[in-house]
Amino acid sequence: MGEALTDMPARVADVWTAAKAAAALAPLLKADAQAGRLAAEALVEAELLGMPRFGFDLLEELGGAKKPLVTAPLPAISRLDGAGSFAPACLAEAALALVPAVHEHGMAAVFLTGIRGFGRLAPYLRVIAEAGHIGFGAAHAPAFVAPAGGVRGVVGTNPIGFAAGSGEDRLVFDTATSGITMAALKAARQTGAALPAGTAIDASGRQTGDPAEAAALMPRGGLLGSLMGLMVEVLAGVASGARGEPDGRGVFLLAIDPARIAEGDWRQKLSHLRGEWLEAEGRWPQAQPFAPDTPLPPQVAQRLSGWLERVRETGNRT
Repeated sequence: MGEALTDMPARVADVWTAAKAAAALAPLLKADAQAGRLAAEALVEAELLGMPRFGFDLLEELGGAKKPLVTAPLPAISRLDGAGSFAPACLAEAALALVPAVHEHGMAAVFLTGIRGFGRLAPYLRVIAEAGHIGFGAAHAPAFVAPAGGVRGVVGTNPIGFAAGSGEDRLVFDTATSGITMAALKAARQTGAALPAGTAIDASGRQTGDPAEAAALMPRGGLLGSLMGLMVEVLAGVASGARGEPDGRGVFLLAIDPARIAEGDWRQKLSHLRGEWLEAEGRWPQAQPFAPDTPLPPQVAQRLSGWLERVRETGNRT
């Protein structure tokens, strides 16, 4: 395992780029080469976005032997058990396997169970969009978000993601259906910073800005966010069978080939939509990946070097 790292920067002073970092991490993620690279890129991207809990922190759960998630071409609808596997690698395998499946069937869906923390949906859905399709994803999480007007947590932060198009017309978004994420709450508890108004309630169901008193989060945007979170719970939690299971969360991924149904060039219609959106002074979300030569900030390079050293030490002992 250590031999794969010999050509990588050995000191923090050396220049780590996004591409070098992903290349160093990929062989360690207990996945095939393509899935490992995608998962590694997702971790590096999160670090560059200032989201360490969705980045290298997830490597805490890397242990255990590789367990292939996808062992055969996917049918139009499938359920896969990711228990015991590294979650980002599971998402990468599933997203990559959806591309040939949607080529064949026109539409393909995967329900994943046993998935632990994986970070962001956007990097995996972009793969589907870059192949010329539309990707949608959602994940249910442990109950900590109250219904709109409710007094205790029933569903999770339940993120949704969407991706379509390419180039300047690429549309990608990835957001929790709760007002803030669990990562933001944990960070506030560590620093003592007040929570934004209207994002948490205490054990009595009253709104609070004190992170130490937060017994549940509130949905993003009131009723609409609450209904979106409920939809995700049904798709990724109930339909997958993952709700209530102790060994991980459920994830739902869907890929659609719009060329099978659209009259005319759907990409041109998407481009026109983008133009109208921008003319109305709207923001067109793209969640663009970082360029391969993007340098890692010193603190991120330090974290990466620390992780690689830990892996070297582990490899030397086994």
